[in-house]
Amino acid sequence: MILSIKKLLFILLVLTVKLGYTINLNAEELYPAYLIEIPKSTESVFIADIENAKLIQYSVVKNRPIKNQEYYMSVGKNGSGKKIQGDKKTPLGIYFITEKLDISKLPSRYGAAAYPLDYPNSLDRYMKKTGYGIWLHGTDPDILKRPPRDTDGCLALQNKQLLELSEYLVPMNTPIIVVKTINWKTENQLNLIRNELHTVLDGWRNSFNDKKRDKFLKFYDEDSRNDLIDEIEFFNMLSINNQKMIIEDLYLMSDPVESGVVISRFAQKLQQGGNETIQTKRLYWRKQPSGWKIISTDQI
Repeated sequence: MILSIKKLLFILLVLTVKLGYTINLNAEELYPAYLIEIPKSTESVFIADIENAKLIQYSVVKNRPIKNQEYYMSVGKNGSGKKIQGDKKTPLGIYFITEKLDISKLPSRYGAAAYPLDYPNSLDRYMKKTGYGIWLHGTDPDILKRPPRDTDGCLALQNKQLLELSEYLVPMNTPIIVVKTINWKTENQLNLIRNELHTVLDGWRNSFNDKKRDKFLKFYDEDSRNDLIDEIEFFNMLSINNQKMIIEDLYLMSDPVESGVVISRFAQKLQQGGNETIQTKRLYWRKQPSGWKIISTDQI
């Protein structure tokens, strides 16, 4: 049996050489380039592939995405890359479901369920994008299947499929990454980026905990500091109260549009004595010649 397998592999190798093909037996597995780190608290991540009209569900196992299912979807009548209100385009970027709406109060065109996304997010506003009301929703029961480009900018799935996904669509927890087409990276490439960002994020947190204001501010892009005045006030106020920061439930995701931009989203725990407050915070980092700098922030 062993000999026959060896012979088969040899024949396959000879044929591929004669036909001009190559075999890479050590090829590394590829993963979506956007998923640098996903916390254990998140069961599923979704990637909306605009070019192929697919919403793809990935399970997260040991911080690696495993493809589960893919579903046909409709997007904006004018395609993707939303920039202004009313352009009937679907925005590209990293978004989170904010809530599940009461479908009984909505018109039938939204189908069996509706989940608003947080467009425009802080990065969108930084990029001067406008508009609102981008949802993941179903379809009118009287319509069997919508064309690939048929919405005013939303993502629309068939009702049965959307209901199947309902348990995985968790408000404020489930990311939906909307891309024109999926880019890929190896595990080693993702690990290098993750380790680099962990170092930067640790430095940002430590500068806060050590109350080193000048060092803290160096993590922020100088051209964006006028828009980040809240961060300076945040540092000054909490420094007076001598609060300590802990970071948990960390997401690290590469933006699918802006080259060199990564979002870090996490539970920010602020501790003082026996008291503790928790906020969800997002930092948008851009890699610059001088290192990673924060260009935009928000918190919930």
